[in-house]
Amino acid sequence: MQSEFNFSNRDIVSVAVEIAGEKHLQKLNQNEPLSDIIHSVCTKFSVSKSSGMYALQLTDEGDASGNKYVTEENRHEIKNGSILRLVLSPSELVGQIIARLGPEASAADRVEEKGWALQKLSTFSADPVFAKAFHASEGYNMMMEIILSSSELNDVTCCLKSFIWLMRHHLERPTSSELIRRLMDFVNSQQQLPVELVECCLMILKEAVKQKEYAKMTVIGIPDLIQHLWNRENTTIQEKALALINALAQGPHSLKILGSMVSKQIRDTIQKNILCNNVTPSMAHELYVYQTLILGLLEDRLAHTIDASGADSKYVTELNQILASANDEMQNMKDSTASLTEDGNSVALVDKDVPGVMVNKAFVNEDFVCSTPQLMKAGRNVPYTRSKSIPVLSSDPEVFPKRHSVMIDFSSESSFRIRRLTLDCILHFATCYRRTFVRVLLEEKASSRPFLWTCECLVQLICEQLGVGKHPKHDGKVYQPMVFTAEDACLFIAELFCHVALLLGRTRRQMRARTPSDQEKVILCFIICFGTYQ
Repeated sequence: MQSEFNFSNRDIVSVAVEIAGEKHLQKLNQNEPLSDIIHSVCTKFSVSKSSGMYALQLTDEGDASGNKYVTEENRHEIKNGSILRLVLSPSELVGQIIARLGPEASAADRVEEKGWALQKLSTFSADPVFAKAFHASEGYNMMMEIILSSSELNDVTCCLKSFIWLMRHHLERPTSSELIRRLMDFVNSQQQLPVELVECCLMILKEAVKQKEYAKMTVIGIPDLIQHLWNRENTTIQEKALALINALAQGPHSLKILGSMVSKQIRDTIQKNILCNNVTPSMAHELYVYQTLILGLLEDRLAHTIDASGADSKYVTELNQILASANDEMQNMKDSTASLTEDGNSVALVDKDVPGVMVNKAFVNEDFVCSTPQLMKAGRNVPYTRSKSIPVLSSDPEVFPKRHSVMIDFSSESSFRIRRLTLDCILHFATCYRRTFVRVLLEEKASSRPFLWTCECLVQLICEQLGVGKHPKHDGKVYQPMVFTAEDACLFIAELFCHVALLLGRTRRQMRARTPSDQEKVILCFIICFGTYQ
Protein backbone atom coordinates (compact mmCIF):
# COMPACT_ATOMS: atom_id res chain seq x y z
CA MET A 1 0.00 0.00 0.00
CA GLN A 2 2.85 2.32 0.87
CA SER A 3 4.53 1.49 -2.43
CA GLU A 4 1.47 2.50 -4.42
CA PHE A 5 1.26 5.78 -2.53
CA ASN A 6 4.91 6.64 -3.31
CA PHE A 7 4.45 5.75 -6.95
CA SER A 8 1.43 8.04 -7.32
CA ASN A 9 3.27 10.88 -5.57
CA ARG A 10 6.04 10.76 -8.14
CA ASP A 11 3.51 11.22 -10.93
CA ILE A 12 1.68 14.15 -9.33
CA VAL A 13 3.22 17.60 -9.88
CA SER A 14 2.10 20.87 -8.32
CA VAL A 15 2.04 23.68 -10.86
CA ALA A 16 0.48 27.07 -11.48
CA VAL A 17 -1.90 27.32 -14.42
CA GLU A 18 -2.32 30.84 -15.79
CA ILE A 19 -5.72 31.58 -17.30
CA ALA A 20 -6.54 35.06 -18.58
CA GLY A 21 -3.65 36.57 -16.62
CA GLU A 22 -4.55 34.89 -13.31
CA LYS A 23 -2.55 32.03 -11.81
CA HIS A 24 -4.26 29.07 -10.16
CA LEU A 25 -2.62 26.25 -8.22
CA GLN A 26 -3.26 22.86 -9.75
CA LYS A 27 -2.07 19.29 -9.30
CA LEU A 28 -1.46 17.36 -12.51
CA ASN A 29 -1.26 13.62 -12.92
CA GLN A 30 1.49 12.89 -15.44
CA ASN A 31 -0.12 9.54 -16.26
CA GLU A 32 -3.31 11.24 -17.42
CA PRO A 33 -3.65 12.12 -21.15
CA LEU A 34 -3.05 15.81 -21.92
CA SER A 35 -6.44 16.16 -23.56
CA ASP A 36 -8.13 15.03 -20.34
CA ILE A 37 -6.02 17.44 -18.27
CA ILE A 38 -6.93 20.37 -20.53
CA HIS A 39 -10.63 19.42 -20.45
CA SER A 40 -10.49 19.21 -16.64
CA VAL A 41 -8.87 22.65 -16.36
CA CYS A 42 -11.38 24.26 -18.73
CA THR A 43 -14.27 22.71 -16.82
CA LYS A 44 -12.94 23.63 -13.38
CA PHE A 45 -12.38 27.29 -14.27
CA SER A 46 -15.47 27.67 -16.48
CA VAL A 47 -13.71 28.40 -19.76
CA SER A 48 -16.58 29.16 -22.14
CA LYS A 49 -15.29 27.66 -25.38
CA SER A 50 -14.58 24.05 -26.24
CA SER A 51 -11.52 22.56 -24.58
CA GLY A 52 -10.37 21.30 -28.01
CA MET A 53 -9.42 24.87 -28.90
CA TYR A 54 -6.84 25.09 -26.11
CA ALA A 55 -3.45 23.74 -25.17
CA LEU A 56 -1.03 24.13 -22.30
CA GLN A 57 2.15 26.09 -22.71
CA LEU A 58 5.21 25.74 -20.47
CA THR A 59 6.43 29.28 -19.80
CA ASP A 60 9.92 30.67 -19.40
CA GLU A 61 9.76 33.71 -17.15
CA GLY A 62 13.13 35.00 -18.33
CA ASP A 63 12.57 34.69 -22.09
CA ALA A 64 9.22 34.69 -23.89
CA SER A 65 10.79 32.90 -26.86
CA GLY A 66 11.48 30.00 -24.50
CA ASN A 67 7.77 29.28 -24.07
CA LYS A 68 6.78 25.96 -25.56
CA TYR A 69 3.61 23.96 -26.11
CA VAL A 70 3.31 20.95 -23.85
CA THR A 71 3.19 17.72 -25.85
CA GLU A 72 3.34 14.07 -24.94
CA GLU A 73 7.01 14.12 -25.94
CA ASN A 74 8.09 16.99 -23.68
CA ARG A 75 5.62 16.78 -20.79
CA HIS A 76 8.37 15.25 -18.63
CA GLU A 77 9.85 18.77 -18.46
CA ILE A 78 6.96 19.82 -16.19
CA LYS A 79 8.28 19.91 -12.65
CA ASN A 80 6.95 21.01 -9.29
CA GLY A 81 6.64 24.80 -9.39
CA SER A 82 6.38 25.05 -13.18
CA ILE A 83 4.10 27.72 -14.62
CA LEU A 84 1.71 26.57 -17.34
CA ARG A 85 -0.45 28.85 -19.44
CA LEU A 86 -3.76 27.95 -21.05
CA VAL A 87 -3.48 29.23 -24.63
CA LEU A 88 -5.02 28.61 -28.02
CA SER A 89 -3.88 25.36 -29.58
CA PRO A 90 -1.42 25.62 -32.51
CA SER A 91 -4.04 24.79 -35.13
CA GLU A 92 -6.57 27.22 -33.64
CA LEU A 93 -4.00 30.04 -33.37
CA VAL A 94 -2.80 29.47 -36.95
CA GLY A 95 -6.41 29.65 -38.13
CA GLN A 96 -7.00 32.95 -36.34
CA ILE A 97 -3.76 34.45 -37.69
CA ILE A 98 -4.72 33.46 -41.25
CA ALA A 99 -8.20 34.95 -40.78
CA ARG A 100 -6.72 38.30 -39.69
CA LEU A 101 -4.10 38.39 -42.45
CA GLY A 102 -6.50 37.38 -45.22
CA PRO A 103 -8.48 39.77 -47.45
CA GLU A 104 -11.75 38.78 -45.81
CA ALA A 105 -10.77 40.53 -42.56
CA SER A 106 -13.02 43.47 -41.70
CA ALA A 107 -11.68 46.79 -42.99
CA ALA A 108 -12.61 48.69 -39.82
CA ASP A 109 -10.41 46.63 -37.53
CA ARG A 110 -7.96 45.35 -40.14
CA VAL A 111 -4.92 47.33 -38.95
CA GLU A 112 -5.38 46.35 -35.32
CA GLU A 113 -6.17 42.72 -36.10
CA LYS A 114 -3.26 42.44 -38.52
CA GLY A 115 -0.91 43.85 -35.89
CA TRP A 116 -2.18 41.30 -33.36
CA ALA A 117 -1.71 38.45 -35.84
CA LEU A 118 1.83 39.44 -36.79
CA GLN A 119 2.85 39.93 -33.17
CA LYS A 120 1.58 36.48 -32.28
CA LEU A 121 3.29 35.05 -35.35
CA SER A 122 6.71 36.51 -34.50
CA THR A 123 6.45 35.34 -30.87
CA PHE A 124 4.92 31.87 -31.21
CA SER A 125 7.18 30.87 -34.11
CA ALA A 126 9.87 30.19 -31.52
CA ASP A 127 7.86 27.09 -30.59
CA PRO A 128 8.58 24.21 -33.03
CA VAL A 129 5.06 22.80 -32.65
CA PHE A 130 3.44 26.06 -33.73
CA ALA A 131 6.10 26.64 -36.40
CA LYS A 132 5.35 23.28 -38.04
CA ALA A 133 1.61 23.96 -38.01
CA PHE A 134 2.04 27.43 -39.50
CA HIS A 135 4.56 26.35 -42.14
CA ALA A 136 2.17 23.64 -43.35
CA SER A 137 -0.72 26.11 -43.71
CA GLU A 138 -1.54 28.77 -46.28
CA GLY A 139 -0.39 31.34 -43.73
CA TYR A 140 3.23 30.82 -44.83
CA ASN A 141 2.47 32.14 -48.32
CA MET A 142 0.73 35.18 -46.77
CA MET A 143 3.81 35.85 -44.66
CA MET A 144 6.14 35.67 -47.68
CA GLU A 145 3.85 38.02 -49.61
CA ILE A 146 4.20 40.61 -46.84
CA ILE A 147 8.00 40.22 -46.81
CA LEU A 148 8.35 40.60 -50.57
CA SER A 149 5.88 43.39 -51.28
CA SER A 150 4.63 45.19 -48.16
CA SER A 151 5.64 48.81 -47.59
CA GLU A 152 4.80 48.55 -43.87
CA LEU A 153 8.26 47.99 -42.42
CA ASN A 154 7.00 46.92 -38.99
CA ASP A 155 4.92 44.19 -40.65
CA VAL A 156 7.95 43.05 -42.65
CA THR A 157 10.03 42.95 -39.47
CA CYS A 158 7.55 40.68 -37.68
CA CYS A 159 7.46 38.32 -40.64
CA LEU A 160 11.25 38.21 -40.89
CA LYS A 161 11.46 37.29 -37.20
CA SER A 162 9.11 34.41 -37.87
CA PHE A 163 11.15 33.37 -40.93
CA ILE A 164 14.32 33.26 -38.80
CA TRP A 165 12.61 30.89 -36.39
CA LEU A 166 11.51 28.71 -39.30
CA MET A 167 15.16 28.52 -40.37
CA ARG A 168 16.26 27.55 -36.87
CA HIS A 169 13.65 24.79 -36.81
CA HIS A 170 15.02 23.58 -40.19
CA LEU A 171 11.64 24.13 -41.82
CA GLU A 172 12.78 26.72 -44.36
CA ARG A 173 15.93 27.84 -46.15
CA PRO A 174 16.67 31.31 -47.61
CA THR A 175 17.07 30.14 -51.20
CA SER A 176 14.51 32.35 -52.92
CA SER A 177 16.06 34.87 -55.31
CA GLU A 178 13.23 37.33 -54.66
CA LEU A 179 13.74 37.08 -50.90
CA ILE A 180 17.51 37.59 -51.10
CA ARG A 181 17.10 40.54 -53.46
CA ARG A 182 14.55 42.14 -51.12
CA LEU A 183 16.84 41.72 -48.11
CA MET A 184 19.83 43.15 -49.97
CA ASP A 185 17.73 46.18 -50.91
CA PHE A 186 17.08 46.79 -47.22
CA VAL A 187 20.75 46.31 -46.28
CA ASN A 188 21.94 48.66 -49.04
CA SER A 189 19.23 51.26 -48.39
CA GLN A 190 20.28 54.76 -47.39
CA GLN A 191 16.94 55.38 -45.67
CA GLN A 192 16.32 55.25 -41.93
CA LEU A 193 15.07 51.72 -41.26
CA PRO A 194 13.92 49.98 -38.08
CA VAL A 195 16.89 48.49 -36.25
CA GLU A 196 15.27 45.07 -35.91
CA LEU A 197 14.57 44.98 -39.64
CA VAL A 198 18.24 45.48 -40.51
CA GLU A 199 19.30 42.91 -37.91
CA CYS A 200 16.94 40.31 -39.38
CA CYS A 201 18.13 41.00 -42.93
CA LEU A 202 21.78 40.57 -41.97
CA MET A 203 21.06 37.33 -40.11
CA ILE A 204 19.09 35.79 -42.99
CA LEU A 205 21.69 36.85 -45.57
CA LYS A 206 24.42 35.22 -43.48
CA GLU A 207 22.39 32.02 -43.46
CA ALA A 208 21.97 32.31 -47.24
CA VAL A 209 25.77 32.49 -47.57
CA LYS A 210 26.11 29.37 -45.40
CA GLN A 211 23.62 27.67 -47.72
CA LYS A 212 25.99 28.55 -50.61
CA GLU A 213 23.56 30.92 -52.32
CA TYR A 214 26.50 33.04 -53.53
CA ALA A 215 25.28 33.52 -57.09
CA LYS A 216 22.20 35.37 -55.84
CA MET A 217 24.23 37.78 -53.71
CA THR A 218 26.42 39.45 -56.31
CA VAL A 219 24.73 42.80 -55.66
CA ILE A 220 26.01 43.08 -52.11
CA GLY A 221 29.64 43.89 -51.39
CA ILE A 222 31.93 44.84 -48.53
CA PRO A 223 31.56 48.62 -49.15
CA ASP A 224 27.79 48.22 -48.69
CA LEU A 225 28.33 46.67 -45.26
CA ILE A 226 30.85 49.22 -43.97
CA GLN A 227 28.08 51.72 -43.24
CA HIS A 228 26.66 49.28 -40.69
CA LEU A 229 30.04 49.03 -38.94
CA TRP A 230 29.81 52.78 -38.31
CA ASN A 231 26.69 52.28 -36.20
CA ARG A 232 28.18 52.74 -32.74
CA GLU A 233 24.71 53.10 -31.22
CA ASN A 234 23.77 49.51 -32.05
CA THR A 235 26.47 46.92 -31.47
CA THR A 236 24.13 44.12 -32.58
CA ILE A 237 23.98 45.51 -36.11
CA GLN A 238 27.77 45.88 -36.09
CA GLU A 239 28.12 42.27 -35.00
CA LYS A 240 25.69 40.94 -37.63
CA ALA A 241 27.38 42.99 -40.37
CA LEU A 242 30.81 41.70 -39.35
CA ALA A 243 29.44 38.14 -39.25
CA LEU A 244 28.11 38.53 -42.80
CA ILE A 245 31.48 39.86 -43.99
CA ASN A 246 33.21 36.86 -42.40
CA ALA A 247 30.76 34.48 -44.05
CA LEU A 248 31.27 36.07 -47.48
CA ALA A 249 35.06 35.81 -47.03
CA GLN A 250 34.75 32.03 -46.77
CA GLY A 251 32.88 31.71 -50.06
CA PRO A 252 34.07 31.23 -53.66
CA HIS A 253 35.09 34.90 -54.00
CA SER A 254 37.18 34.79 -50.83
CA LEU A 255 40.33 36.35 -52.30
CA LYS A 256 38.44 39.40 -53.53
CA ILE A 257 36.58 39.76 -50.23
CA LEU A 258 39.74 39.25 -48.17
CA GLY A 259 41.48 41.88 -50.27
CA SER A 260 38.87 44.35 -49.09
CA MET A 261 38.92 43.09 -45.49
CA VAL A 262 42.66 43.56 -45.13
CA SER A 263 42.49 47.12 -46.43
CA LYS A 264 43.40 49.88 -43.99
CA GLN A 265 40.01 51.56 -44.49
CA ILE A 266 37.95 48.68 -43.10
CA ARG A 267 40.39 47.84 -40.31
CA ASP A 268 40.42 51.49 -39.26
CA THR A 269 36.62 51.42 -39.25
CA ILE A 270 36.66 48.41 -36.95
CA GLN A 271 39.22 50.01 -34.66
CA LYS A 272 37.43 53.35 -34.34
CA ASN A 273 33.85 52.08 -34.17
CA ILE A 274 33.98 48.62 -32.59
CA LEU A 275 37.14 48.24 -30.53
CA CYS A 276 36.42 51.52 -28.74
CA ASN A 277 33.21 50.03 -27.30
CA ASN A 278 32.73 47.26 -24.78
CA VAL A 279 33.27 44.12 -26.83
CA THR A 280 30.77 41.36 -26.05
CA PRO A 281 31.79 37.68 -26.23
CA SER A 282 29.84 37.21 -29.48
CA MET A 283 31.51 40.28 -31.02
CA ALA A 284 34.90 39.00 -29.79
CA HIS A 285 34.23 35.80 -31.72
CA GLU A 286 33.53 37.71 -34.93
CA LEU A 287 36.71 39.78 -34.44
CA TYR A 288 38.64 36.55 -33.89
CA VAL A 289 37.21 35.07 -37.11
CA TYR A 290 38.02 38.28 -39.00
CA GLN A 291 41.59 38.22 -37.65
CA THR A 292 42.06 34.55 -38.53
CA LEU A 293 40.83 35.10 -42.08
CA ILE A 294 43.08 38.05 -42.89
CA LEU A 295 46.11 36.44 -41.23
CA GLY A 296 45.37 33.42 -43.40
CA LEU A 297 46.60 35.49 -46.35
CA LEU A 298 50.11 34.82 -45.00
CA GLU A 299 49.67 31.07 -45.37
CA ASP A 300 51.47 31.01 -48.73
CA ARG A 301 54.54 32.77 -47.31
CA LEU A 302 54.45 30.45 -44.31
CA ALA A 303 54.26 27.34 -46.48
CA HIS A 304 57.09 28.07 -48.92
CA THR A 305 60.77 28.00 -48.04
CA ILE A 306 63.12 30.70 -49.27
CA ASP A 307 65.24 30.49 -52.40
CA ALA A 308 68.31 32.40 -51.26
CA SER A 309 69.93 32.32 -54.69
CA GLY A 310 66.77 32.80 -56.71
CA ALA A 311 63.49 34.65 -56.15
CA ASP A 312 64.42 35.75 -52.62
CA SER A 313 68.00 36.72 -53.34
CA LYS A 314 67.24 40.45 -53.27
CA TYR A 315 65.87 40.20 -49.72
CA VAL A 316 68.89 38.17 -48.60
CA THR A 317 71.20 40.73 -50.18
CA GLU A 318 69.35 43.60 -48.50
CA LEU A 319 69.60 41.90 -45.10
CA ASN A 320 73.31 41.17 -45.48
CA GLN A 321 73.96 44.76 -46.56
CA ILE A 322 72.37 45.95 -43.32
CA LEU A 323 74.49 43.52 -41.32
CA ALA A 324 77.64 44.44 -43.23
CA SER A 325 77.17 48.11 -42.36
CA ALA A 326 76.62 47.07 -38.73
CA ASN A 327 80.10 45.55 -38.64
CA ASP A 328 81.57 49.04 -39.00
CA GLU A 329 79.67 50.20 -35.95
CA MET A 330 80.44 47.30 -33.63
CA GLN A 331 83.10 49.31 -31.81
CA ASN A 332 80.36 51.62 -30.54
CA MET A 333 78.01 48.87 -29.42
CA LYS A 334 78.73 49.67 -25.80
CA ASP A 335 77.36 53.19 -26.21
CA SER A 336 74.38 52.24 -28.34
CA THR A 337 71.01 53.55 -27.24
CA ALA A 338 69.21 50.62 -28.82
CA SER A 339 67.20 49.03 -26.07
CA LEU A 340 63.98 47.48 -24.98
CA THR A 341 62.08 50.04 -22.92
CA GLU A 342 58.86 49.64 -21.06
CA ASP A 343 56.49 52.46 -20.29
CA GLY A 344 53.91 51.15 -17.84
CA ASN A 345 52.62 48.04 -19.56
CA SER A 346 53.72 49.14 -23.03
CA VAL A 347 56.59 47.45 -24.80
CA ALA A 348 58.58 49.54 -27.28
CA LEU A 349 61.59 48.91 -29.46
CA VAL A 350 63.86 51.94 -29.87
CA ASP A 351 66.74 52.56 -32.26
CA LYS A 352 67.77 56.18 -31.78
CA ASP A 353 71.04 55.80 -33.68
CA VAL A 354 69.27 55.12 -36.95
CA PRO A 355 67.08 58.15 -37.73
CA GLY A 356 64.17 57.70 -40.07
CA VAL A 357 63.70 53.98 -39.54
CA MET A 358 61.43 54.02 -36.49
CA VAL A 359 57.97 52.78 -37.27
CA ASN A 360 54.82 54.54 -36.16
CA LYS A 361 55.03 54.99 -32.38
CA ALA A 362 51.29 54.61 -31.91
CA PHE A 363 51.56 51.13 -33.39
CA VAL A 364 54.79 49.99 -31.75
CA ASN A 365 53.86 51.16 -28.25
CA GLU A 366 50.42 49.54 -28.31
CA ASP A 367 49.79 46.89 -25.67
CA PHE A 368 49.56 43.27 -26.73
CA VAL A 369 46.22 42.90 -25.01
CA CYS A 370 42.61 42.42 -25.97
CA SER A 371 39.23 42.42 -24.29
CA THR A 372 39.41 38.63 -24.18
CA PRO A 373 42.23 36.36 -22.90
CA GLN A 374 45.64 37.88 -23.70
CA LEU A 375 48.20 36.41 -26.03
CA MET A 376 51.04 37.28 -23.67
CA LYS A 377 51.52 39.20 -20.45
CA ALA A 378 53.44 42.41 -20.01
CA GLY A 379 56.88 41.91 -18.53
CA ARG A 380 58.63 43.55 -15.63
CA ASN A 381 60.56 46.78 -15.95
CA VAL A 382 63.81 45.15 -17.06
CA PRO A 383 65.93 47.09 -19.57
CA TYR A 384 67.48 45.27 -22.47
CA THR A 385 71.18 44.75 -21.70
CA ARG A 386 73.83 42.69 -23.37
CA SER A 387 74.06 39.17 -21.98
CA LYS A 388 77.26 38.35 -20.12
CA SER A 389 77.57 35.30 -22.35
CA ILE A 390 78.44 37.56 -25.34
CA PRO A 391 82.20 37.72 -25.82
CA VAL A 392 83.88 41.07 -25.11
CA LEU A 393 84.31 43.00 -28.36
CA SER A 394 87.82 43.31 -29.66
CA SER A 395 89.27 46.78 -30.27
CA ASP A 396 91.24 45.55 -33.28
CA PRO A 397 89.17 46.26 -36.41
CA GLU A 398 91.10 43.64 -38.32
CA VAL A 399 90.40 40.90 -35.77
CA PHE A 400 86.80 41.67 -34.91
CA PRO A 401 85.08 40.79 -38.20
CA LYS A 402 86.73 37.40 -38.22
CA ARG A 403 85.91 36.51 -34.65
CA HIS A 404 82.50 38.11 -34.24
CA SER A 405 80.93 38.40 -37.67
CA VAL A 406 77.24 39.26 -37.64
CA MET A 407 76.71 38.00 -41.18
CA ILE A 408 74.06 35.31 -41.67
CA ASP A 409 75.07 32.31 -43.76
CA PHE A 410 72.12 31.57 -46.04
CA SER A 411 74.07 28.84 -47.80
CA SER A 412 73.99 26.59 -44.74
CA GLU A 413 71.77 23.55 -44.54
CA SER A 414 69.46 25.15 -41.97
CA SER A 415 68.61 28.04 -44.29
CA PHE A 416 66.87 25.70 -46.72
CA ARG A 417 64.09 25.17 -44.15
CA ILE A 418 63.50 28.88 -43.53
CA ARG A 419 60.07 30.13 -44.62
CA ARG A 420 59.55 33.31 -46.55
CA LEU A 421 57.51 34.76 -43.70
CA THR A 422 60.46 34.21 -41.37
CA LEU A 423 62.72 36.09 -43.76
CA ASP A 424 60.18 38.94 -43.82
CA CYS A 425 60.27 39.12 -40.01
CA ILE A 426 64.08 39.04 -39.84
CA LEU A 427 64.36 41.75 -42.48
CA HIS A 428 61.82 43.93 -40.64
CA PHE A 429 63.71 43.52 -37.35
CA ALA A 430 67.04 44.36 -38.98
CA THR A 431 65.64 47.35 -40.88
CA CYS A 432 63.64 49.02 -38.12
CA TYR A 433 65.78 48.14 -35.09
CA ARG A 434 69.22 47.51 -36.51
CA ARG A 435 71.36 47.79 -33.39
CA THR A 436 68.93 45.85 -31.24
CA PHE A 437 68.79 43.20 -33.94
CA VAL A 438 72.58 42.89 -33.92
CA ARG A 439 72.54 42.42 -30.15
CA VAL A 440 69.95 39.65 -30.48
CA LEU A 441 71.96 38.04 -33.27
CA LEU A 442 75.22 38.06 -31.28
CA GLU A 443 73.48 36.76 -28.19
CA GLU A 444 71.98 33.90 -30.17
CA LYS A 445 75.35 33.02 -31.68
CA ALA A 446 76.88 33.04 -28.20
CA SER A 447 74.25 30.51 -27.12
CA SER A 448 75.49 28.10 -29.82
CA ARG A 449 72.06 27.98 -31.46
CA PRO A 450 71.64 28.49 -35.23
CA PHE A 451 70.11 31.97 -35.48
CA LEU A 452 67.93 31.10 -38.48
CA TRP A 453 66.60 28.00 -36.71
CA THR A 454 65.65 30.07 -33.66
CA CYS A 455 63.86 32.65 -35.82
CA GLU A 456 61.99 29.92 -37.66
CA CYS A 457 60.86 28.38 -34.34
CA LEU A 458 59.61 31.73 -33.08
CA VAL A 459 57.67 32.52 -36.27
CA GLN A 460 56.13 29.04 -36.31
CA LEU A 461 55.17 29.44 -32.66
CA ILE A 462 53.55 32.82 -33.27
CA CYS A 463 51.62 31.54 -36.28
CA GLU A 464 50.52 28.48 -34.33
CA GLN A 465 49.10 30.62 -31.55
CA LEU A 466 47.34 32.97 -33.99
CA GLY A 467 45.99 30.12 -36.12
CA VAL A 468 47.59 31.32 -39.36
CA GLY A 469 46.42 29.08 -42.19
CA LYS A 470 43.79 27.33 -40.06
CA HIS A 471 40.02 27.50 -40.14
CA PRO A 472 38.46 29.69 -37.42
CA LYS A 473 37.33 27.81 -34.33
CA HIS A 474 33.65 27.85 -33.41
CA ASP A 475 34.43 28.95 -29.87
CA GLY A 476 37.41 31.23 -30.61
CA LYS A 477 37.29 34.64 -28.93
CA VAL A 478 40.95 35.74 -28.66
CA TYR A 479 41.80 38.61 -30.99
CA GLN A 480 44.63 41.15 -31.07
CA PRO A 481 43.71 44.84 -31.53
CA MET A 482 47.08 45.43 -33.22
CA VAL A 483 45.88 43.36 -36.19
CA PHE A 484 43.45 46.18 -36.94
CA THR A 485 46.00 48.99 -36.50
CA ALA A 486 49.01 47.60 -38.38
CA GLU A 487 49.63 48.62 -41.97
CA ASP A 488 49.18 45.01 -43.05
CA ALA A 489 49.01 41.52 -41.57
CA CYS A 490 52.67 40.79 -42.29
CA LEU A 491 53.77 43.89 -40.37
CA PHE A 492 51.79 42.75 -37.35
CA ILE A 493 53.50 39.35 -37.37
CA ALA A 494 56.90 41.02 -37.87
CA GLU A 495 56.39 43.41 -34.94
CA LEU A 496 55.23 40.54 -32.75
CA PHE A 497 58.31 38.59 -33.82
CA CYS A 498 60.58 41.44 -32.66
CA HIS A 499 59.00 41.47 -29.22
CA VAL A 500 59.03 37.68 -28.89
CA ALA A 501 62.70 37.56 -29.90
CA LEU A 502 63.53 40.04 -27.16
CA LEU A 503 61.42 38.12 -24.69
CA LEU A 504 63.35 34.96 -25.53
CA GLY A 505 66.59 36.77 -24.72
CA ARG A 506 65.14 37.98 -21.44
CA THR A 507 64.03 34.44 -20.58
CA ARG A 508 67.53 33.17 -21.31
CA ARG A 509 69.10 35.78 -19.02
CA GLN A 510 66.60 35.17 -16.22
CA MET A 511 67.28 31.43 -16.38
CA ARG A 512 71.05 32.15 -16.51
CA ALA A 513 71.49 29.78 -19.39
CA ARG A 514 75.10 29.11 -20.34
CA THR A 515 75.53 25.54 -21.57
CA PRO A 516 73.85 23.95 -24.62
CA SER A 517 71.72 21.92 -22.19
CA ASP A 518 70.56 25.19 -20.60
CA GLN A 519 69.64 26.56 -24.00
CA GLU A 520 67.43 23.54 -24.68
CA LYS A 521 65.62 24.18 -21.39
CA VAL A 522 65.12 27.85 -22.30
CA ILE A 523 63.50 26.95 -25.60
CA LEU A 524 61.33 24.31 -23.93
CA CYS A 525 60.25 26.73 -21.19
CA PHE A 526 59.52 29.39 -23.77
CA ILE A 527 57.36 27.05 -25.84
CA ILE A 528 55.43 25.90 -22.77
CA CYS A 529 54.74 29.51 -21.77
CA PHE A 530 53.36 30.47 -25.17
CA GLY A 531 51.60 27.26 -26.06
CA THR A 532 52.30 23.92 -27.66
CA TYR A 533 54.63 24.12 -30.65
CA GLN A 534 54.45 21.38 -33.25
